[in-house]
Amino acid sequence: MDEFLDISTPEGRKKFQERKEKEKEMLPEIEEMRGPIKNLLTQLRPHLEKGEYSLLISDDASGRIPALVFLDVINRIYRDRGFSPIRFFPIAPTMPKGNEEDPEVGELIDIKIANMKHVVHEVLASMEKRPEHIKPLIVTQVVYRGRALHSLRNVLRQEGIVEKPDVATIGITEQGKQQKDFLEKFSVDHFFIGSDTVGVDGIPSISDQDELSGVQQKSPHISPFAKPIARDDSRITEIRNPRRAREDVRKLADELYEWYKKV
Repeated sequence: MDEFLDISTPEGRKKFQERKEKEKEMLPEIEEMRGPIKNLLTQLRPHLEKGEYSLLISDDASGRIPALVFLDVINRIYRDRGFSPIRFFPIAPTMPKGNEEDPEVGELIDIKIANMKHVVHEVLASMEKRPEHIKPLIVTQVVYRGRALHSLRNVLRQEGIVEKPDVATIGITEQGKQQKDFLEKFSVDHFFIGSDTVGVDGIPSISDQDELSGVQQKSPHISPFAKPIARDDSRITEIRNPRRAREDVRKLADELYEWYKKV
């Protein structure tokens, strides 16, 4: 955490005021998502107005922040139209790294898929709708190659979700754009892109900001869940921390909801 400020000194009071001013500003990683999310909400509007989605899947860990923004905005839209709230389901679909033909890597992938199937089964069993009537929306911060999306789609299908999910991504890399046709053919129904120029090379700056999302993935990536970040993690500061990020998520969701109602 940041150092203690002694506000009994002029220097301490100055630093305190500077800190308070920074706290009023939205974190740049979250501010950056405003334009892409507006683009995504415009594309999603026909589906949201009909209440098509009953399950919002957060592609953890970096997808957690944008997914929370969508969760807030979508549930307000649904409330206004008399739809049931959308169910929030965070999952970490990133597969273990390495050559899939390597027996050790293959075994880790099998473990990861089995773990994902288990938690997906539990979530679907707790929902009112039967799996074949559920339309998922996957929210992610960026699509690199789409491998995780493809794996997640396979798990959802094996657990009874007939419809291919829609995907809303804040950014996308060049390689991700090259995989778009493949993904739309085999893995997703509609592929919505917020921006291909956000951040650096289409990768938004919210990526890998674990101190903001509050969760992180750890190698060998066999858990279906992202793990909470330690409270004493050196990356957490007075300004950059999960609590502050959640406050900014609410601010951005407020602004986007008001914008959505007017357009």
